[in-house]
Amino acid sequence: MKRHMGVDAGSGYVHSLETTAANVHDITVATRLIREDDEVVYGDSGYIGIEKREEVKNSPLRWPR
Repeated sequence: MKRHMGVDAGSGYVHSLETTAANVHDITVATRLIREDDEVVYGDSGYIGIEKREEVKNSPLRWPR
């Protein structure tokens, strides 16, 4: 099992949580962890290449490296 969490950068509180099988890649659930008012999304190396995915291409969010 694997837990994917969306955490508020300002407060440090978890706002979103997804639990999946261990073989589910982080990128698969990333968009479900983002809130409507988020402007910037941070992630570790598990999220490299996410800006190429269809559900993220036209997103106004910034995905810094």
